[in-house]
Amino acid sequence: MMKWKFLLPILFLAAVLPCTGSGPEGLLEAEALFIREARFTLRDDIHTSGGQYIGRISGPAALADAATLIAGDFPADGRTYDLWICLRALEVALRSPSLTREATAANPTAEWRWLHLGRFAAAELGSTFSIQALPDKNNQFPPLAGIDALLLSDDPDFVPAGVYRGHSQAAGETGKAVAGQELPQIQVDIATDRQLGKISPYIAAANAHGPAGHLVDSDGWDEGMKTLFHGSILGILLAAEPNGDSNELDWDYAAIDAFIQQARQQWQVGDLMLFPQWWVDFAGRETPPEAQLAAGGELLMKLVRRYGDPAGENYIRNWVVCDEWPCGGYWREQPAEFARYYARLIREMKQFNPELVIGGPVDCYPNETIIAALLEEAPELDFIAWNMFITGRADTPLEELFSRTAAVRTQLKASRELGRAIQKRDIPVWLTSLGPNFHAWDPLDLRLAEPVIGAWHALALNYAVEGGAEVCMFYNVRARDCGFLGPDDASAVQAGMRPAKDSAKFVNIRPAGRMIAFYQQHFAGKTRVEANYPANARFNAMAATDDDGKLAISLVNYAATPQSVKLSVQPFAMPPYGNFELPVEYLYCDQHTVCSGNGLLVDADGNAELLMPPYSSWCFVLTNEAGRAR
Repeated sequence: MMKWKFLLPILFLAAVLPCTGSGPEGLLEAEALFIREARFTLRDDIHTSGGQYIGRISGPAALADAATLIAGDFPADGRTYDLWICLRALEVALRSPSLTREATAANPTAEWRWLHLGRFAAAELGSTFSIQALPDKNNQFPPLAGIDALLLSDDPDFVPAGVYRGHSQAAGETGKAVAGQELPQIQVDIATDRQLGKISPYIAAANAHGPAGHLVDSDGWDEGMKTLFHGSILGILLAAEPNGDSNELDWDYAAIDAFIQQARQQWQVGDLMLFPQWWVDFAGRETPPEAQLAAGGELLMKLVRRYGDPAGENYIRNWVVCDEWPCGGYWREQPAEFARYYARLIREMKQFNPELVIGGPVDCYPNETIIAALLEEAPELDFIAWNMFITGRADTPLEELFSRTAAVRTQLKASRELGRAIQKRDIPVWLTSLGPNFHAWDPLDLRLAEPVIGAWHALALNYAVEGGAEVCMFYNVRARDCGFLGPDDASAVQAGMRPAKDSAKFVNIRPAGRMIAFYQQHFAGKTRVEANYPANARFNAMAATDDDGKLAISLVNYAATPQSVKLSVQPFAMPPYGNFELPVEYLYCDQHTVCSGNGLLVDADGNAELLMPPYSSWCFVLTNEAGRAR
């Protein structure tokens, strides 16, 4: 067994068979044979063969009938094979049109075990077979129910044991599991004396969609909002709505006023941005009539005159003109027309108050043509703004979700370069809505309430810093499908993250919200320092320090396999500590766990060893006396 210095949770590595290809004889990964079934899904777990297994969906157990989960091919070579299955908390039955005898296996425990389904030849079993999960005596599938793998062996004396990583050689040729393989090693060197510039104080921000829905009568709500956004910036995302019997569009001024006052007085935000949603309605592909363009401008200016006046009680300086006009239809196909109208509105706003800070084009995904057209048309533009959602599906594999997130860094750099090329200046870039899933409500993406999205936020934030974002706003604050915190968080209940009882009484801080709070406290506004690690690794690291010698470190493993990380911090000097005190504050997220607290992760010489499971993050802060300002 390998020994790891610092490991949470503790992991034990089972024996591993050598990988020699994927023949019909040998290991059969359950996830590769999975038949989609509403009550089961694929889950990641480094304790299992190949790192995945078929498991029951999260949430309360439902009454269940049998579920066919696996369909596979049986070797038609005339030989006889033993069929083994690795499962836990589940009973299964082997099914085939040709099979005349019963073949079942049951493991009621929570431990993975290999069980024998029987010895068969194709003449008896046929060329195909399936595995059916059977409900327990309560007519339910237990929460831990799962199938990891199947194994075929023509050796009647072979008994499988342990975890098999990837497809094995013919199991009968080995007779037993062999020694484990070394995990990938990632060396991370933090150079605390090599500064890379200031991180924006608004790097861990968010927008609040619907100000009325964010006025929650709860001490826990105000405390949570203050913890997350104290000193940061909040976007007020609001839609124009029909006003009474007239059916004319207008704004909910009472809700906006109350939100602004709450944000400044109770949550103590550093700044606010108004993010209006409104559209010019017209048909066809012709340029909208001037009357409609003028009416749209007047609707916007009603908001500007109320909240863009420096003498007003609820003055807001930061604005965008609209939300996601260029996502489709006329404006997307006519970028020049879009840019002319958007620039016209910027000028009207700045004519009212030249001190307003206005950005655009707020596309639903950064589009170079749209951005370039606006930069050409509007030299008054104060910042480039766009939204980005990584996927629109709840079943996007984690590997794809985490990999696509590198677009945050790529698009930030591309926008900044475009600004320099066209306007000959460094124009800031704001991410006005960033999120993992733009269609999280259908089907409901429960992962957004789970720990793994905390790790995703760490990676997205690191990319936002690396790309040079001035503002990074995530969508949305209140926890419904997306979101960071809230009472009555139904998604967290369904995901098994909190009990249903009395959930409306307590404000739930999701793992993603905890990550935002950690970055806001320990990275925002601090000085980034150099973090070196292999460029080709599915891994990311960032570090930042301040004049008090506080050193914050973020490590993210976005590989589908565990990785061993060796960390070195230099120059480093650990301050003295004693009694029950431990010197490092941390926040840890992986696919199943979120935990925070204090520990000893880095030794007195500035070194640490961490085993990081797939899609996990370690974020921690410690005091480095060698980094204190002299």
